[in-house]
Parts: sequence; C-alpha cells; structure tokens
Amino acid sequence: MNYLMKNEKEADRLARQSQTSSFDVTKELEGINIPEGSHVLEVGCGAGTLIAHLQEKHKINAYACDLQEEHVNYCKDNRSKDIHFFQHDILTQNLPHRYDFIFFRYVTHHLGVDRFKSCLNKLKIALKPNGKIIVIDVDGLMESLGTTDSQLLNYLETIRLKFSGDIRMGRKIAPLLSEAGFSKVDYEVKTVLFRGEERIKEANQWRERIEFGKQTYTELLGSETDFARFKKLYFRDLDNEEIPLFFNKFITIATL
Repeated sequence: MNYLMKNEKEADRLARQSQTSSFDVTKELEGINIPEGSHVLEVGCGAGTLIAHLQEKHKINAYACDLQEEHVNYCKDNRSKDIHFFQHDILTQNLPHRYDFIFFRYVTHHLGVDRFKSCLNKLKIALKPNGKIIVIDVDGLMESLGTTDSQLLNYLETIRLKFSGDIRMGRKIAPLLSEAGFSKVDYEVKTVLFRGEERIKEANQWRERIEFGKQTYTELLGSETDFARFKKLYFRDLDNEEIPLFFNKFITIATL
C-alpha cells in the first residue's frame, strides 16, 4: 500500500496535527480503560502520538508499527525509548506478538474496505483472548466542505471515487468488525466543526496534505491543470469561514 502523503516532513505534520484540539488524542481516548501491564500495539503509528500518550499515562508494555520507515525513525528519535517501534506492513506480514489492545488511529481510511477486511484475520491472531481493537477514524474528510461550486464538487467526487482508500470509511468500521467475528462492537460519533483558530490550523494542514500528495491528486484528477484548478477552488472555499468545514469522527471498540 502506498501512503498518499509520503513525504520526509509528514511525521512533523502529524505531530503538529495532534496538537490541535480537533485531533486531541486525550479527548479521543476518554472513557477507554487500559489496565496496568497491558500489552498495547498501535498500527500505523505515524508520529507516535497515541502510543506515547498511553505509555505515559498507563504502565503498559507499549509497541507501535508503521509502514513508513521515515515515521518509525521519527518515533525512535522523538519518543520514549521504552516504546518498541518497528516497521511493518499489516497487509502482508503477521504481527510478532500477541496484544491486549490494538489501536488504529486515522489509518483505515487509507486502507479502504477490502484491505481492512484482508488484515482483520492477522489482527485476530495477534489479539489475546478478550482482547480489544480500537479504531479511531474520520468520515467525510476533505469532502465535508459546504461548497456549492459545481466544478469543485465534481473534483471532490472524482477524488472520492478514484481514491484507493475510502473517504467515508468511518461509518463502515463497526459492521466490518462484526462481520469479522468481533463481539461487543460499540461506537460513538463526534462531529468536529472547524471555526476560528482551529479553522486556520486545519486549512494549513490541508495545504500540507495536498502538497505532500500532489502526485496522487494529479493522477486522480487527470492533469496538472486540473490539480492546480482544484487547489485554487478548494483553498478559496476553505479560507471562507462562511462555508462550513467539518467531519464526523468515529471511535469504534470491539472485543475478540
């Protein structure tokens, strides 16, 4: 699987993203109890924000993996040495240990339905009896912009349809876990609305996301001319706070 925003600066961007209130990991983990001594894995750890938070707050055995070598190196350089970071492809490789908790945070929309389903057996094997999988992901992403511009709407629909992942993945996670044999599947939905300072921060994040994914966006839209036109229209409306910008955040918990 190719990561859409593969860039040497992507881990730094992810770290800054998690410092905004809209992506605050402490809010996402409210009410989730991690007993002392648990073996906890984060898949697709990015900048290591979630596993670092868990390792600091709870006395756990902490593990984290990512497909991108750059992200793993960033985490080894910037996070606690007590966390075991390793490079791993969840689609093709079995996990090396068994865990009480496995976390996915903003990963499944990159995988899409079929690839997420294909790795669920590996996750089940890697979970201890009564182990839990916790998936945090968004639903809507860049298309949750209240634009009325027909050309921009066409560009956004083209991206949604051609994207190798799934922009609307959040709503599908709970049924996919149920179909895979997980029990006690529960979820909550939090609507994140961007206003004021948070709107500015998110707009800046999108400038980086789109620039880092320039090659992929150009391929999806068909030409550099369309990519340039899309950017102009998208950022015009993104910078207009009269146009709503939001997404739905799904937090799904399931027990093996």
